[in-house]
Amino acid sequence: MSSGTLTRYQQLADELAGSIRSGVLRPGDRLPSVRDLRRQRGVSPSTIFQAYAQLESEGLVEARERSGYFVRARRSLTGRPPEAAQPSGRITPVAISELVFELLGSLKQALSNCRYGKTKQTLGKKQKLSLTRSTTSLALPVSVQPPYCVR
Repeated sequence: MSSGTLTRYQQLADELAGSIRSGVLRPGDRLPSVRDLRRQRGVSPSTIFQAYAQLESEGLVEARERSGYFVRARRSLTGRPPEAAQPSGRITPVAISELVFELLGSLKQALSNCRYGKTKQTLGKKQKLSLTRSTTSLALPVSVQPPYCVR
């Protein structure tokens, strides 16, 4: 696109990206503050934030809380994707169904202990009966206890 068809924030982002790529702004350098750029360029803070957000999405800068925006360390410029992991040749059996039943059992236990914001031991007799009827239909093994329930 020519600079005539770019929005103000895109023009600003392109200019800053060019400064980063050419080495004028180096990794670790702080970008100008929003106030300073607003005064220098006569653009709104919104335009500057959009430009910085675009640079951040491109991986050129990073925002640091209460400090501003900084140039990130350069990534590898080889243009090649990272090498894929190679299989080890070993076959590792995985029992997904056991893990699923263990997880569901934990959830059943957690729900039965946390119902009404109380533990099962502090529920009244009527509530225990209702709770037992509602959770027995799952009929899952319970092997993992949650450490606590908070409400």
